[in-house]
This record gives sequence, structure tokens and C-alpha cells, in this order.
Amino acid sequence: MKTLVNLNWVIIGLYSLLLVYMFIGSNSPNNDAAGRGMLSGFVFLLLLFVGLLVFLNLRESRFAIITVSVLGGLPMLLMGTNLIFERIKEGRQSEEFAKEQEAKANGTYYFQDSAHQQAVVAIMAGDTSQLRQLLAAPFSKINESGTNHTTLLDIAASKAAENPTPQAYELLDVLLEHGATFKTDDTLRQATQLNLYWAKPEFIEWLLKHGADPNVQNTPDSPPFLFSMLGFGSEDRLERVNLLLRYGANPNAINPASQWSILLEAANQQAWEVCQLLLSKGADPTYKIPQGQDFKDFLQSRADSYKTQQTTPPAEFTVLAEKFL
Repeated sequence: MKTLVNLNWVIIGLYSLLLVYMFIGSNSPNNDAAGRGMLSGFVFLLLLFVGLLVFLNLRESRFAIITVSVLGGLPMLLMGTNLIFERIKEGRQSEEFAKEQEAKANGTYYFQDSAHQQAVVAIMAGDTSQLRQLLAAPFSKINESGTNHTTLLDIAASKAAENPTPQAYELLDVLLEHGATFKTDDTLRQATQLNLYWAKPEFIEWLLKHGADPNVQNTPDSPPFLFSMLGFGSEDRLERVNLLLRYGANPNAINPASQWSILLEAANQQAWEVCQLLLSKGADPTYKIPQGQDFKDFLQSRADSYKTQQTTPPAEFTVLAEKFL
């Protein structure tokens, strides 16, 4: 029984260390008021729990000592078991990730036939001459989709977008010369440029120069490519929208699902600098969404909001309001 009592003191000591750690955290300036309040609550509950364990362990009752072992030891046993299983899980995930990366490098992740696999190996290695040699031989279905509806052009373009070296661009040139296309007959596959909307504007411009459609849609019910550019910061989205417009994007593009025009979507996101650009390129301010509002209505609603909140509207909004309101 003495051994069990001593073991209980070790358990209580560990909880005490946890208590001190949480107490320090509850007073840390790095936590906000809500976080400090929550930690303070946990500290109070843990203090009561440790006090109960100390009280029971000081009693000479066999039942009390066993109770301390169960109450104190079981949570630690569960936490230890969970930690072990988490480490095992992380190890398996790391192993699976390594296997997946290896499969992507040798092409077996994407394709089952050796011709496509060898082409993937050449792309991953940045070996332009090897890729050109492989495609010079009889090579059918260069636009064939592999795993996740990925084509050879998708693989090369994704690699180039992440690291746009001259060699990466040369690999893309080779694929395009041999018939690779940005959009294929695979109805479940997104066009290459749609998957790479996040890439730097310089890379997107390269794709557009080489035939990527600035008005492409994933499906007839999906928004055109232009809508993807509104999710960036103000300067970045303006550059991206302007880039697509320069290469022929429709300034009156409509999202089939919502029936909103790109102009009204930009207004809804308060991207006033984009609104100015779209209007200068021919966007129709009289277009109405199914609910009946047009661009002027969006401006009026936002003007009322600025007035109610007593905030100064952005300069870009003021220019638009003076013109339309």
C-alpha cells in the first residue's frame, strides 16, 4: 500500500506541474481576454481536483488511496495511450506521404501505362530533351486524364507555377507543340488555368499568351475564370482582372448559378477599383440580378451603410457614387 501511496504522490506532482503551467498561461499577455478566462476556469477546476487527490491520499483508508490511483492515473493512462496512437498515426501518414511523393515522381500515381509514366518522370526531372524524345515517338492520347483527372500538361503547369524557371516553361512549350491542350474532352476535369488561378500574374499571362481561354468555365453552370480573381487583395485582384480583360475576358461575364454579373459581384465584395476597371471596359451597369437590383442599387445600399456607420467611403467608391447616384 505504501508503494501505491508513493505512486499517487508522483501522479499528484505531475498534475501540480500541469497546474503551474496552466496558471502561467492564463496570465500570459499573448492570450486574449476570452482565452485567459477559459484557462483560469481550467486552473480552478484542476486546483479542486488536485486538492481532492491530496486530501484522499493523506487518509489511511485503503479505499481512498485506490480511489486516488484510479482518478489520477486513468486520465494520464488515456492521455499516454492517445499520444502513442497519435505518434503511430503520424508515422503511418508520413510513410504514406513519402510513398505518394515517390509515386508522383515516377508517374505511377497518375498513370498506369509506361509511356505516360516516363513522360511524368521527364517532367519532374525537368528533362526537356527526354520529354521531347518521348513525345516524338508514337504517343497516343497526350491529353488523357490520369488520377484526379490530371493530364501531363496539368503536371508540368503546376510545377512551373510553383517554380517558373525557363526550363519549366520549355517543358510546357514541348507539350503544347505536341498537341497538349488546356481544356480537354474530360467533362470531370478542370481546365489547367482554373486549377492555377492562384499562380503569379506573370505565369497566368504566359498561359493566356499560349492559348488558355480567359472565359473558361469548369462546367456550363460554373462561374467564368474572371470570378476566381476577386478573392485576392485589392491591388492583386485589380492586376489579375485587368490581365484577363486584356486577353479577352468578358466584362459582362455572368455566374450561371447566381445570375450575378462580374460587376455586381465586385460591388458586393466592395472591390470598387475593379468596378471602375470593368466599367471602363464596357461592363453594363443596368444589368439586374433576379432579385431586381442593378449596379446603382448596390451603390445606394453601400452609401446608406457608410452614412449609418458614419464612416468615410473609399475614394474609388466616391467617384462611382458621384457618377451613378
